[in-house]
Amino acid sequence: MSRLTDRGSRRPASNWIDRVCAVLAVLAVVGLCGACDDLDGRGANRKANRYFRETKFIEAASLYERALKKVEDPKIHYNLGLAYSKIFKAGVDDVIVLGQTSEDICKQIPDVKVIKRRVCIKNDPKEEDRGFNKCDEQAICPSSATCTEAELCAKDNPALANLAAEHLTKWIDSQPSDDEIKKQLKAQQDDLDKLEKAREKADAEMIAAIEKGDKIAEDDATQRKTLLDEQIKAAKNEVDETALKFTMRKLMTQLWIDSNQFDKAIAYWDAQLKAKPNDLEVMGNLAGINLKAGDWRKSIDWYQKVAAGAPDETNKLSALQFIGNVAWAKLNSKTLPPNEAIELADLGIGALQEAHKIAPKNVRFLGLQSSIYNFRSLIHGASWAAAIDRASSQDLKGLSDVVSGKAKPAAPGAPTPPTTPPKTDGAKTSGGPADKKAGG
Repeated sequence: MSRLTDRGSRRPASNWIDRVCAVLAVLAVVGLCGACDDLDGRGANRKANRYFRETKFIEAASLYERALKKVEDPKIHYNLGLAYSKIFKAGVDDVIVLGQTSEDICKQIPDVKVIKRRVCIKNDPKEEDRGFNKCDEQAICPSSATCTEAELCAKDNPALANLAAEHLTKWIDSQPSDDEIKKQLKAQQDDLDKLEKAREKADAEMIAAIEKGDKIAEDDATQRKTLLDEQIKAAKNEVDETALKFTMRKLMTQLWIDSNQFDKAIAYWDAQLKAKPNDLEVMGNLAGINLKAGDWRKSIDWYQKVAAGAPDETNKLSALQFIGNVAWAKLNSKTLPPNEAIELADLGIGALQEAHKIAPKNVRFLGLQSSIYNFRSLIHGASWAAAIDRASSQDLKGLSDVVSGKAKPAAPGAPTPPTTPPKTDGAKTSGGPADKKAGG
């Protein structure tokens, strides 16, 4: 009886140990699988980076997609977004062919279209070619390829722009706040300014030493200048790296504009404005996008808001001049009906008059007003109003001569149209997968 009890009392203990061991074994396997997935994902990302640097952007995108299935990492989203932006072709109405349906590329890149067309296929399958140029009786393939009816996978240009924006947004959302980045950029820019001043000083000392024939001082100044050049280059790279978030926003916006998806660009920046009400940079972006979309009224409305909220005269004058530039460019295109053209001319003149009150010695505002009055007179035709506009234009030219001190006024030139979106920083557009901060 005691043995049975002993056996009975030991059995639950044995079962408990067995269950614990089984759970631990499962957890170990899961942990190992997770580690393997992570390694596979990182390896695919590194291989994709190599493809990217070789400008094989479709292959790179396919591998980045595979990497994301193994490991979720904002850096890989950044790389994938950049790859899709490179596959996108501005101004191309046809679909972008990615590969043959038998290739893994067509399985990795999401929501591809399947199409059939005659294209040039390389005779040697080891030769990689992503051209897939159309061919028929008129378009002949090179000797290294054969014109073949092939089943291909492809994507529309707007879809590629949206894929790029989707992944870039995920990376952007993982970055520090705009205020933190701007604070860091200011500190870096201050350091860069100090280095550039030191370089100017070393350059002046080198020139002075050469003039004096002091070889020792010349060599010393030259060495300092060389060292400072290297430090300045490194500092500029740091600034570009820090400003990458802003640069990628510009890239996303341009992709939407180039694919005529203005509604998406406006919706994105509207959301940014809701998060940061009264942000002048965001308003400036909305002004530029609306202008590109053909809505000059909305564009001017945003520039007026920028001018009203500007913290200093420089920014206020810049916004008012943008209004004048918009008016000049649109009137010069001669695409507006007379009533809209008069309305636009009056808005432009009003903004430039306000700018002239703030900066009466700036002849550009006077010259631009004069040009717009000329456009306005042409709209009126042979009428009393046209004569008044022409007289106003001549008066402004005369005033411009007085302010500038010129005997004969030069004909007002075409103003530079506002950029779209207006620049918010001096960072360069990234050209490759991030290997440092963003890309891993």
